[in-house]
Amino acid sequence: LYVLLYEPTPAPPIDTDIIAVNAHFGYYRNRTIVDRLHRDVIFPNKERYKEIWLMGVSMGGAGVGSYSSTYNDLIDRVFLLAPFLGETALIEDIANAGGLAQWRAPEHNDDEVRQHFESVWNWYQKLLVQESSGPTIMLGYGAQDRLEPANRLLAEHLPAEQLLVTEGKHKWTVWRPIFETLLRRSVSGSDL
Repeated sequence: LYVLLYEPTPAPPIDTDIIAVNAHFGYYRNRTIVDRLHRDVIFPNKERYKEIWLMGVSMGGAGVGSYSSTYNDLIDRVFLLAPFLGETALIEDIANAGGLAQWRAPEHNDDEVRQHFESVWNWYQKLLVQESSGPTIMLGYGAQDRLEPANRLLAEHLPAEQLLVTEGKHKWTVWRPIFETLLRRSVSGSDL
């Protein structure tokens, strides 16, 4: 999980500080990732920078979604690279409902982990389908990625300039060029 603290400039190089967050699995297992990210990284830097962007890969994408859905108004842009978006049963439920626009989360769920991911999907639904205000979502993944079915459910609601799908699996060799392209698009509005 990375935090990009961005100061828009008229031309490259961009004025950005990057914080690589040591968000290991324990933060996710203990459900402290959102609180720690907020208290240790985002809140102390919010007044120092014009924009705050988050980038998460795989499990880091779950953290980015969790944080952004909780603090929607603090984040300006979100980069999701092959994000983990929940267990297969939840992804299948959304797909079987006809996609994100038709899916409705159950009123109550005893599974806390599933309930959490349902709330994050509710946020994606508000942001992308109902067009509520919030950060710009940039999504990229490999067409052969094991998380492709979940990622495709988000991709269906993104404009082309916010999406990049390439050949490849769940690997850094796929994600790095995707991120570079999405970052260029975000800064310059093109694929320079």
